Amino acid sequence: MIKVTRIGISSAFKIGAVVYALSWAVFGLIFVVIQGLMTSLFFASIGTSSSASFSSSGMSGGEIGIFSALSIGTLICFYAVGIVIAGISGGISAALFAVFYNFAVRLVGGLEIEMAGNAAYATRGQTLLDEIEDDLSGKPKRY
Repeated sequence: MIKVTRIGISSAFKIGAVVYALSWAVFGLIFVVIQGLMTSLFFASIGTSSSASFSSSGMSGGEIGIFSALSIGTLICFYAVGIVIAGISGGISAALFAVFYNFAVRLVGGLEIEMAGNAAYATRGQTLLDEIEDDLSGKPKRY
């Protein structure tokens, strides 16, 4: 059994920032694309509409195109700023959870993890990054 007795706050911040920023990059992009399509369809329907309400309001086709471009530009800015905000807030929340975990460990003990696999991993003394580096380098395994 391996017991996790402490989580580094700075490493939790870095991991949280990257995970949240990547999550926003993927799911935020889906949101922005759907919202952009809906906005484009809305402004296209206004541009092709021949109702009296739009012609009396004085909006020409060029003005509708400008509003459409501005709204798409706003969505793109929202997406870019959202990645940064998600990264910062994700890092802060992960760091806070690390602080809470470290406090809870003092009260009730660490999280116990049972690892299955080759027993040589436990005696080699390598970190996970060392193992990943060995896997990527193509060197033969040192068991």
